[in-house]
Amino acid sequence: MKRARKKRRDVLLRRWQASAYLEEEHGLRRAPATLAKDACGNAGPPFRYINRIPFYWPAGLDNWVKTARSRSRLRAKKYDQPRNRRPGGRISTGAGMMRAPP
Repeated sequence: MKRARKKRRDVLLRRWQASAYLEEEHGLRRAPATLAKDACGNAGPPFRYINRIPFYWPAGLDNWVKTARSRSRLRAKKYDQPRNRRPGGRISTGAGMMRAPP
């Protein structure tokens, strides 16, 4: 009697397997350590702990890639002050401090 093979979507993946799956299926290179860091900040794909081991669903990884790639990054963050200035209007010049011209 033949055994029914589990579909790939029914299998839970360990973090290193999820990393390989993302690269193989979507061309997205994410190290297992990056997935762990993203999991701490709730920025990564959905996962579940089973006996203190994180497992990922392939369907969850696929959905996460779709949403991560569809987020638009229109502009870089704008700063209120120029980055080379210190608070108080002073400019650092290496040797000493100068007052910025008014």
